[in-house]
Amino acid sequence: MRRGRIHHAGALWLALVGVLGVGAHAQPPAGSLGTSRQLLGHTDQVYGVALSADGRRLLSGGLDRTVRLWDVETGRELQRFHHGGWVRCVALTPDGRRGASGGDDRTVRLWDLEAGRELMQLDGVTAEVYGVALSADGRRVAAGGADWGLRVWELAGGWEWKRLRHQSPINAVVLSADGRLAVTGCDDDTVRLWDVDAGRERKRFEGHTDEANAVALSADGRRLLSGGDDKTVRLWDATTGRELRQFLGHRAEVNGVAFLAGERRAASCSHDRTVRLWDLETGRELGRLPHDSGVQCLAVWSTAASPPRAAMTIPSGSGPCPSEGGRVRRPQL
Repeated sequence: MRRGRIHHAGALWLALVGVLGVGAHAQPPAGSLGTSRQLLGHTDQVYGVALSADGRRLLSGGLDRTVRLWDVETGRELQRFHHGGWVRCVALTPDGRRGASGGDDRTVRLWDLEAGRELMQLDGVTAEVYGVALSADGRRVAAGGADWGLRVWELAGGWEWKRLRHQSPINAVVLSADGRLAVTGCDDDTVRLWDVDAGRERKRFEGHTDEANAVALSADGRRLLSGGDDKTVRLWDATTGRELRQFLGHRAEVNGVAFLAGERRAASCSHDRTVRLWDLETGRELGRLPHDSGVQCLAVWSTAASPPRAAMTIPSGSGPCPSEGGRVRRPQL
């Protein structure tokens, strides 16, 4: 499903759930794997979520034209920023101090989350933005969308560093920690790995039989995850381009994917109303979090010592707990 399509199913709430805490040899549990609490705020569908590296801050953006920063532990809204149109995607630096967002107003915006102000708007975008990413050091931001181009900016001066042309719209973007590699998921069913400094495509991953909606890059840059309209999650060798494993079970398009700490497991979300946990070595589904409606996007925080947390968006009135429109949920772990 191209992110350009909006499902007008009423207002969405955002769920942040202590979920997927399954032992290596545990059997898939029945029902919910976690609990949730509400964060009040958004007044329309939420289309993007991002978590800081310590799991304490959450950035969200949606069709109410706002970007919001949350304190995960208290559930308090810390900052609110405004776009000129729908917000489709957000990104957050690991320290939670800077954020980026993109949307239907054809802008990519950088935010100082500590000071609560807009740092800059980045030039060059000519259509809706569906994916945005920040490098871990906060030096580069990348974005792609309906104009078929991946753009990378150097934030020190706010100038466009590279523009990489696609053959179709871009649905998802991630950057490596140092900002030298980018991964895109595209409408032409491909996933692509880019050498940003060289300005060239390094590898193309072909296997999805429909649009690629979501991508993730392992911390060491050696493996990729992708999910698409073909209802599959796929694991790739980033060096050879070889498909290592295919994860089957979702019954509708996959909208989000993420590696968990240690990178032996992954999570995915889908319009089939589930978030699922996968064993990357065996391909086995370890567990799932069922919902009453489709899950639009996903962000995961995890460490080797702590159970994972997942942030996701689903329609108002849905989910593992009763909810009200425009609400955000956080974990009780």
